[in-house]
Amino acid sequence: MFGDPEGPLIYVLIVLLLLFSAFFAGCESAYAYCNRHRIKVMADDGSKRAKIVLRILEHSDSTIITTLIAINICHVVTSVLATILAIYLIGAAGSVIATIVTTIVVFLFAEILPKNIAIAENMERCIPESASMWERPARRKESWVAVSVYSRAPHRSARRRPPP
Repeated sequence: MFGDPEGPLIYVLIVLLLLFSAFFAGCESAYAYCNRHRIKVMADDGSKRAKIVLRILEHSDSTIITTLIAINICHVVTSVLATILAIYLIGAAGSVIATIVTTIVVFLFAEILPKNIAIAENMERCIPESASMWERPARRKESWVAVSVYSRAPHRSARRRPPP
């Protein structure tokens, strides 16, 4: 499917998937920790980016679900490609090595580092110019299905009600 594992395509795909995963992880933290009041003030002052961010934050459930789905897809495909490459280069033991290395690399460079950067930096700079890209996917059928399933699931507040 990807041609020869020795070719550059598989390496490029792995790096691109790690970058996408890092981007989505950073966005997740930036939206979760942004100062909504400051964003509201910026939107009132006429900032187009802040207005887009406010629209996205109004649908925060869909935004987070879409982001997490994207992160999971990136992680799974990265793991698969790394395993294919490691088995081709090392042999049967490559699957174990690929699992260990991929877990460490994804954890450090596609999860921890981008989230820490997003939290430490000014949140307005972490939310990308292309924030409007969330407007369409956050309203897609997949996100709607996930939100509707989640909203029908029993929550803690429903379990805490005393019996009549």
